[in-house]
Amino acid sequence: MRISLFDRGPVRWSARLVFALALGSSGVSAQTAAAPSDVAKRLLDTARQLNGLAIPAIQPWHIKVSFQRYSRSGNFVDQGKYELLWDGSAKTKAIYESPSFSQVQYSSHEGTFVTGDHGDPPGLLALIWWIAYSPLPSERTVAHLGASLHKAAVSGDDLDCVEMGKGPAITRYDRETDTLIDPASDASTPRDSYCFDEHRFLARSSRTINNFGEKIHALFRDPLEFDHRMVARDLDLDLGGILGLTAHVESIEPLQDSSETEFQVPPEAREHGNEEFRFSDLPKSNPSPSLVSVLPGVAARQLVRRTSVIYPQEAKAAGIEGTVVLKGRISKSGTIESLQIVSGPEPLRQAALDAVNSWVYRPYVLNGSAVEVETTINVGFKLERPQDQY
Repeated sequence: MRISLFDRGPVRWSARLVFALALGSSGVSAQTAAAPSDVAKRLLDTARQLNGLAIPAIQPWHIKVSFQRYSRSGNFVDQGKYELLWDGSAKTKAIYESPSFSQVQYSSHEGTFVTGDHGDPPGLLALIWWIAYSPLPSERTVAHLGASLHKAAVSGDDLDCVEMGKGPAITRYDRETDTLIDPASDASTPRDSYCFDEHRFLARSSRTINNFGEKIHALFRDPLEFDHRMVARDLDLDLGGILGLTAHVESIEPLQDSSETEFQVPPEAREHGNEEFRFSDLPKSNPSPSLVSVLPGVAARQLVRRTSVIYPQEAKAAGIEGTVVLKGRISKSGTIESLQIVSGPEPLRQAALDAVNSWVYRPYVLNGSAVEVETTINVGFKLERPQDQY
């Protein structure tokens, strides 16, 4: 049975689904032969550092989007608003408002619960979260399928496009078994493809999803920056060359209220996909862990008092420079509890320890409670040379 992604009914999608993407024929023409796979993988690695907001080392955010939906025949269906809020850890809140569908989704480690209309967002509205996340294949997916690089003309621009390998197309991720599920497919099945501009931004690329034989093209336009990451101001989705959804970012800003109240699930909220189960039926959550590991970038954002590092005179005279890597534990109050040297030039290590020992961080809060943090701290030492002064 073929499932329509226009206005003829809802389609179940999850943000953790792995979609089968392929380079579409609409406005795309290959120009050169594929390059070695390691070049394509490096391009994807770079793109993951620049595109979308789905990373931990970024401040909590709130994005507001307006959208318009169209039928398979190209006729206007309705318009509305979409909001997505992220608390900086594991909680999101998605708000859909339109004449045909209104719903609030609360997602966390406990699952996804909804209030408002039953079911999933209708048609291509289920993919509107792309405008915030700019989904790219994971390292695991690339390792599984392989990838190649080629040049392509997309809407008049000469772009670098990565095409996934010739293994079976991936259509979904099975959460219970933590495995990729491959559909029945022959060699002609379209493959995942991702196109990037000269700045390695996905924001102005065209992509296609092979969904039960139907292709969805996504065009990201007019990139904008938030916290050193790039998202598209505008997103167009079409199915089989017919425009099905347009979305426009009205605003994206740091989340003003990241408290538990903003993401608190109402007791009457229903479990997504199980309308009989209410949030109030859940057992009480386990308490937050007493110690969590965070990325260096996340910890750095919590730093509120930083003592300058004193460059040892002996190391200066000897021309020694480099980076001292420390493993640190930060207390619930934000002070340094312990430090351990991981690597770095011997003459620079003590200076790094002396400085970092007095650093103070904003307490790291998880589920409403302050917790101890374990992280990596990098302290750089670089000599000033005469040419550096000009």
